[in-house]
Amino acid sequence: ITAGEPNPAAGLRVYVYSGGCSGFRYGMMIEDAPTPDDQVLGLGIKVYVDTKSIDLLRGSQIDYVDR
Repeated sequence: ITAGEPNPAAGLRVYVYSGGCSGFRYGMMIEDAPTPDDQVLGLGIKVYVDTKSIDLLRGSQIDYVDR
């Protein structure tokens, strides 16, 4: 995912945000660097998760297919 990124600090941001009446929504994006509020997980690539999302993501599994 980050192999083509010129920035060596680039990682995958995984986050949770409010979906209103439908509960939570989950998102992912490539981030240039972690913020001071992030926990950085080394899972083969750098994964950045903010402290508000970490408990909501605990036990989650990410499955990614590049087509």
